[in-house]
Amino acid sequence: MFIIDMDNTLIDTDRFRADRLQALAPLGVTKEIYWETYGEVRKDEAGMFRYNDVRHAAALVKHGFPGEEILDILSAVTARLGDYVFSDTFEFLEAVRKYKETMILLSLGASSFQEQKVKITGVGEYFDRVFIVDDTKVHVLKNFLAQ
Repeated sequence: MFIIDMDNTLIDTDRFRADRLQALAPLGVTKEIYWETYGEVRKDEAGMFRYNDVRHAAALVKHGFPGEEILDILSAVTARLGDYVFSDTFEFLEAVRKYKETMILLSLGASSFQEQKVKITGVGEYFDRVFIVDDTKVHVLKNFLAQ
């Protein structure tokens, strides 16, 4: 069995986030405000991961930024997630597939946003199962190891 993470393993999540910040900069969103609001919406009060474009845009509205324009910009960068797939990702997945073992994609985050990432990048078709967790990956891994 192969358990593979998505963010910064199959896709360049750091560059994706940097490009989102750069796309918002013309509206006056600073690095500090971007990361402050990202931190505010990444998790909910219960500690569950809930980040998505809508929540981030809403947090930026509280700082006086135009919500619809912010959401359009964030959504446009998200729609280009395929551009952030590492150049060797599909070659790697093909090589792993040759072992004919179960391939599991494990991703941490809000299910709607993570599902978008899986679909847009095209990596999902390589996996037998996709697990998206919104608290920690430890719970899922413990279940796998117990089997």
